[in-house]
Amino acid sequence: MNAVVILDELELTPSLIADFFECMEENLLSIQDSLLALERSQSLDDVNGVFRHLHSFKGNCAMIGAQSVVDILHRLEEVLDRIRKCEIPLSDRVSDLVSVTCSQTEYLLRTLIADGVTDDNKLITLADQLDLLVLAPAPCFVETLECALSRIGGQAVTGAPVKPNPALTLKPDHRALFQTLAEKIDGLSIYRRERSREELALALALNDMLDKPASPQQLEAAVLVHDLGMGFVPQTILEKTTGLTNHETKLLQEHVKLGSQLLINLGGWDEASTIVLQHHERVDGQGYPGGLKAEQIHPGARILAIVDTFCSITSERADRSYKRSLLSAVSEVNANSGSQFDAGYVEAFNSVVRQQFVSRKSPEAQI
Repeated sequence: MNAVVILDELELTPSLIADFFECMEENLLSIQDSLLALERSQSLDDVNGVFRHLHSFKGNCAMIGAQSVVDILHRLEEVLDRIRKCEIPLSDRVSDLVSVTCSQTEYLLRTLIADGVTDDNKLITLADQLDLLVLAPAPCFVETLECALSRIGGQAVTGAPVKPNPALTLKPDHRALFQTLAEKIDGLSIYRRERSREELALALALNDMLDKPASPQQLEAAVLVHDLGMGFVPQTILEKTTGLTNHETKLLQEHVKLGSQLLINLGGWDEASTIVLQHHERVDGQGYPGGLKAEQIHPGARILAIVDTFCSITSERADRSYKRSLLSAVSEVNANSGSQFDAGYVEAFNSVVRQQFVSRKSPEAQI
């Protein structure tokens, strides 16, 4: 006799469950395709495409009696409907909201069908945050959306440091994983071997100089995986020697999300996830993905932004035939103090560089 799953008084046979999961995967792929189209066009017509595929997903959930998930998806539809009616603004972060909500609902559905119960805390959080977005006044919508994403996706939106857990250490299995990923990324043609090791040493030294505004363990994890997403950017874009198109720029900027989501999914690395997500933000608000400013950016992300730029400038790359000198790299970092980088952090970085590089004397130079 085949096993059955009872869900809202409906009997789900294995064949029906398999059929549902197949349809769910098709629904989610269609939603992601529509989101990519929306990100390229920023058109209300493409909002309709996202809404249509989301509605199909909701209908399939209703057919198997997953009412708790149906309610979540209905709230998300209400947010999109407000955008379609021009009641609230359309932004890139709306795509993030749809993507994260769909990812969370997929997890809820799989656990619900496998175990007969699901994560009530996750359900409540999703419902509460989506309710706030449904009701948010237009002038407050963008800010409410950022807060909702921070709670749904586990990503902080302010620069306030997360209080370190003294019991937390970098788990040996995670350390090995992070180091392996860093080595693989260092093997890309746009980078050089040992790059991650150099960045890690500089980042930890700068964190120490600043009196540890970021947890050293969390910062270490972030440095090692921050460019994981670059491994999935088309090589033609990475090695392009001319300007990027808008679409190519968008694909390149997406790289910050992959490492961030990996850390979230591993559990225990929320601060590191935030650092990775925000390490291309700028203190003048001209960075990505969130356009955050100054203190809104996590301290660890402000540290990594400086170190990542410095090591990039001093590396040989496919798009230039030489690596620039240490002093020219320091000059460029300082030229962007107060705009791209935190001015106080740049001053501390100058001290780190003097200690680690400039102050070193060869034995022959010593008297």
